[in-house]
Amino acid sequence: MHQVLELAGFNVSKPELSALFRMKGHKNYRACGDQLLRNFLKGLTIRHRG
Repeated sequence: MHQVLELAGFNVSKPELSALFRMKGHKNYRACGDQLLRNFLKGLTIRHRG
């Protein structure tokens, strides 16, 4: 996931990514925002289309 986001030019640290997968009540939980999802899809497109 980290590599795909880097392909899109969206730099996110590994602790920020792990916060997305925590339980909702956890103090370090972070919801996935539109910008992160948009850049992830952009990175997947770049990865598969070349």
